[in-house]
Amino acid sequence: MSPQYGAASPTLFGFLQSIEPLIHREIRNSNKSSSLPVIVVRVTDEQHLLMRYNSPRKLCFLAEGLIRVVAKYYGETVELSHDKCLHRGDICCELNVIKPAA
Repeated sequence: MSPQYGAASPTLFGFLQSIEPLIHREIRNSNKSSSLPVIVVRVTDEQHLLMRYNSPRKLCFLAEGLIRVVAKYYGETVELSHDKCLHRGDICCELNVIKPAA
């Protein structure tokens, strides 16, 4: 993880919300031929985030692993569910990120 991105967001949810508008935008600007997934994030409340992931490369399992690593970086515990998946024929993946109640 690039430290400048982690420093820009004090929480896991904040970081996940910054992927498309900050990180992917910067990558696309520096490398026009990059093939990045499209990620749409919606925080429903302080403990629930829904991430829609779409990519022709179908690397949703990599996204799951990255979410877990970033959660560790922030010292946060999360549970993930992968309710829709490109590998099962859905039009996108839906990853639910849940912070368990303390």
